[in-house]
Amino acid sequence: MYSRDEKRALVQEFWDSFDVYCAAQNRQHGVRVKWMLDQTGIKDLDLRFEVGRKCSSVILEVTSRNEDKRLLVFELLSQYRLLIEDGFEEPLDWDLIYEKENGHVVSRVWISLCDVDIHKPKHWERMMAFMYTNMCLLQENFCDVKDVLEDKIRHLYDQGLI
Repeated sequence: MYSRDEKRALVQEFWDSFDVYCAAQNRQHGVRVKWMLDQTGIKDLDLRFEVGRKCSSVILEVTSRNEDKRLLVFELLSQYRLLIEDGFEEPLDWDLIYEKENGHVVSRVWISLCDVDIHKPKHWERMMAFMYTNMCLLQENFCDVKDVLEDKIRHLYDQGLI
């Protein structure tokens, strides 16, 4: 068992190691990948990493607390499902209603690597490779549809639907 401080230090070490891993991958591929995360340019639509004791995930999440808005934005995303999933080896999970541990309900598109544990450093290499590869792909695919999504969301605002 880890103490609370030991867990916090282990998680920080993981994220520091992930930064180093990403920098090495960027150098190896001759690119500079900068994660968008919550800076997608679309309010309440975030890209995120999630790591835990059972799995590691890469997520595109609609976080609006306004259920109507969240559902409409997710419906718009769903219209571009083929483009968003392009290049992935298996279909992404699409959850219209996903309740997070904190009770917040979101809609999400995601892919997970199971049977890995952030508390086991021997799993980190697999987790990092999974996260880097899949976030690069998800972010690239999102960028391909971002402008159209922004226009459609703006149109919904103009019509007073959200």
